[in-house]
Amino acid sequence: MADLLIHNARIRTMDPARPLADWLLARGGRIVALGTGTPPSAASRIDAGGRLVLPGFQDAHVHLLSGGTDIATAAHLYDVTDEAGLLSTLAAHAKARPTLPVVLGAGWQPGIFGDDNLTAALLDRVVPDRPAVIYDSSFHNACFNSRALAMAGIGDDTLDPPNGHIVRDAQGRARGCCMKRRSPGPSPACRN
Repeated sequence: MADLLIHNARIRTMDPARPLADWLLARGGRIVALGTGTPPSAASRIDAGGRLVLPGFQDAHVHLLSGGTDIATAAHLYDVTDEAGLLSTLAAHAKARPTLPVVLGAGWQPGIFGDDNLTAALLDRVVPDRPAVIYDSSFHNACFNSRALAMAGIGDDTLDPPNGHIVRDAQGRARGCCMKRRSPGPSPACRN
């Protein structure tokens, strides 16, 4: 494998003795040198344009069951950017699969949807006749329609699950969203 040089960069080395570098040289997929000043020559060069370069551990993984279910049976909501798109995608999916006992969706974006605009009542508009559950893109947050809430036994008096938060309205009624709690409070998508 040819050498790769990343230069014109702000590299955080995570080494307290030498915390910063301007360039790094990699060989065979491993960093073999870091430095400042004039970089060495290399077969491949990337000019970072002064951008920050950080070490990282990339945890690309799949949750086998939910990932397989997502591909095989869920409405794909990853690219949905508004309420109309979410409802039309979910409605089309439910109509195309009339024998599924539970309508599933996956991929809504927490930066677009949350406790202020994602509720059981919203999902009931397009799937009123059977349970529907849609998961966010991380599978850590979900929204249930009214039938799914009843099927799961989630009501107004249901306690929050460990490390979770059932979103409620001002009167304490479960609205349909269940969010993963981040310490010390609710997830950023939760404002209740």
